[in-house]
Amino acid sequence: MTAMEIVELGETVQAGVVFAESGRLRPVWFAWRGRRMAVEKVNYAWQERDGGVKIYHFAVQVGGTVFEIAFDSSRFTWRILRSYLE
Repeated sequence: MTAMEIVELGETVQAGVVFAESGRLRPVWFAWRGRRMAVEKVNYAWQERDGGVKIYHFAVQVGGTVFEIAFDSSRFTWRILRSYLE
């Protein structure tokens, strides 16, 4: 069994999303450090509140890496929070 490395990032990114018929967001790509990262799969999605602000979190698969990205609904900004490497 290999250990998982968690890298804290906390950087602002741009993201391309689609709105599903249910009204849910689904990220399809994000641009990070000059690279456009195509989301292969959304592994998990959840919401949190930071005071009165709703934050939408997504664990997305890009190659062999999972990234956690988040959308701040009050600022309309995306951030890449961390990566999970095996």
